[in-house]
Amino acid sequence: MLGLLHIGDYADDVFIEFEVSDKIKLTYYTDLGKKDTVLYGKMKRKFFEIYFVKDQFIIPLIYSSCYLDRVRIGGSKKDGLTIEKTAGSKGNFLFFGAGGIPTRNYTFAHVAEKEKLNPTVNDGKWGYIDPLGNSIITARYEFASRFERGVARVKANGKWILINSDGEKVTERDYDWISPIDTLITPVFIVRNSEKMGVLDINGNEIIPVECDELEGTLSYGYSIFRIGDKKGIATREGVIYPAIFSDINTSILWMANGEHPYGVIAKVKKDGKTYLIDGEGWGYIEKHRPSWKNQPIDWKNKIKIY
Repeated sequence: MLGLLHIGDYADDVFIEFEVSDKIKLTYYTDLGKKDTVLYGKMKRKFFEIYFVKDQFIIPLIYSSCYLDRVRIGGSKKDGLTIEKTAGSKGNFLFFGAGGIPTRNYTFAHVAEKEKLNPTVNDGKWGYIDPLGNSIITARYEFASRFERGVARVKANGKWILINSDGEKVTERDYDWISPIDTLITPVFIVRNSEKMGVLDINGNEIIPVECDELEGTLSYGYSIFRIGDKKGIATREGVIYPAIFSDINTSILWMANGEHPYGVIAKVKKDGKTYLIDGEGWGYIEKHRPSWKNQPIDWKNKIKIY
């Protein structure tokens, strides 16, 4: 939610107060403590409207352009919250139009509709209570996130771990930092120890070992590229499918709308000075160099085992 409102923090829960007709107050917790943010806008009949950007340029009957970044915050049908995000640009020259401004709706559940265990803080220590207010996991953490698919992130003694709903540690070791990549599907977590990064699944397994210097992509769309030194590899939510053996990886080959190449190709890579198209099974195909006017198909039968 906070990202839609141009706020750089991440928080599981955000409490919104509609104080007066021209501003709202957001309150949320991070591991650094409680934060309050005030946003200014205008209360309409069914929503609160905020313009972050509204740039217009008009030459009557000849040219017009518009860049818009706007949110509308209102209730949902199930006692939750809906944020309508409109961002983009469009223009017109004489009778010709170009571009359109897309609008997307995001729905957020009321806190009471989420998990059976809710994080709570008392005298600076975090724990978990049930909907009736009974203590289920004793308040002993420096910070505790909301449970997602049965696991939660907690911070103790300056280190982060994952726990289950019984308060048991899920991760085999502690980390300097744990952050969810996404929670719209089964979540995975970026972790960091010292200067190295990796990715955990909800069972605490390192699906990308914490040996990486850089992670590209979020796994939200299937694949992530990771770098160790000057070499790169590819991973999915299930684990590493190519270790760091490539000098370069280009995933723009995934040109179809559903993110799949008709021959199962997932990337174009460079290895030992040669360029290959690779699939998800460890096979590589040599891309033929040919004049652009010749639409000669690649010989998919002559494949090479890359890994």
